[in-house]
Amino acid sequence: MVHKFHGDSWGLAPDDRNWTPPLQVEVPDPAIVHTPEKSVPLWADLIFPDGHTSTAKAFAQAWTSDTVRIQWVEESLACYAWVAPGQIRRRQLEQR
Repeated sequence: MVHKFHGDSWGLAPDDRNWTPPLQVEVPDPAIVHTPEKSVPLWADLIFPDGHTSTAKAFAQAWTSDTVRIQWVEESLACYAWVAPGQIRRRQLEQR
C-alpha cells in the first residue's frame, strides 16, 4: 500500500494512526436535520472515552434541537462528530 505524505502524517486513516474519536451523541434522523448554506464557526469541547477533554476549532455543519454535527481538523485530516449543543459555543472569524 502506498501513502502520500501530508504534513506530519502519511495520509493514513485515523483508525490506522491509533486515533480515538470523541464521545458522540446518537446520530439523529436525517429528516429532522437542518443543514445551513454556510458552516458556522465554533469552539467545541470534545470529551474522550478515557475522560480527558480537548477544545477544538470547529464548524457546525448541521444540527437539530438536540445535536450538532461538527467538523474539525486533527493531524491534517477532517474529523466529524455529533455532539450535544452544550459542548459548543460560537466563535468569530477574523476579518481580513
